[in-house]
Amino acid sequence: YEPFNEVNIRKSYSIPDDFYILVHVANLYSVKNHLELFKELNKLKNKFVIFIIGHPSGDNYYVDSVIDFCNKNKNFIHIPGLNRETVFSFIKQSDLLLLPSKGEGFPNVILEAMALSTPWVITPTCGAAVNLAGGIVSDLCNFSAYIDWLLENIIYRDILGTLGYLHWESCFQWNKIVNTWCELILDEPL
Repeated sequence: YEPFNEVNIRKSYSIPDDFYILVHVANLYSVKNHLELFKELNKLKNKFVIFIIGHPSGDNYYVDSVIDFCNKNKNFIHIPGLNRETVFSFIKQSDLLLLPSKGEGFPNVILEAMALSTPWVITPTCGAAVNLAGGIVSDLCNFSAYIDWLLENIIYRDILGTLGYLHWESCFQWNKIVNTWCELILDEPL
């Protein structure tokens, strides 16, 4: 990724040093499963703040439910949208990126986490992301156990972040993709 101007998330939001930072980047559609994630996160043993970054959808009941929950729970912060660089800051500075979706094709947010060496936890219904490196694939009912375990073991978070970055670097950069296609089509490297 190109260098970007990072925003200091911990300082900007006055997050105590003993709180972990979790991030869920997804617009407020029910398929993104925010409300079920909230129930699971309430089981965590560790102190945390989660940033829910996403624009409201047209489903007013769902949007109101997510926003209402965040307004009533100080550790759940909804941000209705950010520019690309600020989203990168949140992903890079978080301890974990979470994606509990009920259905995805190929979530770009996981590639962004990989490029920024941020480990992730996703549900098995996150499409092609289940074939990527850098995180844990788990049913939502087990998220809290995996999240607590990863938060308590920085070495595993660092290993997952590094593996994700290495996978992203070797597979998801245009020069590698173009060269691979040329090798397939022309039967010779560029």
